[in-house]
Amino acid sequence: MNYKRFSKSSTIWLQRNFRDKYVLEAKEKKLISRSWFKLHEINLKEKIFEKNMNVVDLGCSPGGWSKYVSRYVSPGGRIISCDIRNMHAINNVIFYKGDLLDKNFLSYFLNNVIKMSTDVLMSDMSPNFSGNKCVDISNSINLLKLSFSICKKIFLKRGIYIVKVFEGKGLQKYIKILKKFFKKLKIYKLKTSYNKSRELFVVGRGIK
Repeated sequence: MNYKRFSKSSTIWLQRNFRDKYVLEAKEKKLISRSWFKLHEINLKEKIFEKNMNVVDLGCSPGGWSKYVSRYVSPGGRIISCDIRNMHAINNVIFYKGDLLDKNFLSYFLNNVIKMSTDVLMSDMSPNFSGNKCVDISNSINLLKLSFSICKKIFLKRGIYIVKVFEGKGLQKYIKILKKFFKKLKIYKLKTSYNKSRELFVVGRGIK
């Protein structure tokens, strides 16, 4: 592959993905994305998904997590997914395209989701990284706050919350807030994440 027309940061990302074993395995298995493996690793640890569950998937594009969950919750469960970008069409998934940071769209989305008793809310949302760690971590925490605010509005008492976060200043303060809200809270550094990635995954179970 010729990388000359890309920026230095984009070139590094492309080179890493081109030889990443999970990217290659995802292509071999005809999966939508390598994120499938991350949710699979979480599910192996936590045994989350079951038949007839209703699931909300935030930051779903291109659809790896929704596709993974669909095989567990079918035929009676439902998945409502949302992203600012388009998503692959998936059976048993209702997709809403829009920006959850837009108050009007957020209200519209919540009005549709709140009608469904939600068992699991999962968020793989990420900010558009600028390279400035302070700005990027701040934006990441804002997305964490957003997904948590949605969680509090739509959850059942026994609900499960899965969210991607990034290590950095301010994260531990917000983790303490989550620990006060959930009966159980675990934080995972996944083997399926890139070695140098700062991403972590938080799993909260049951509302206190």
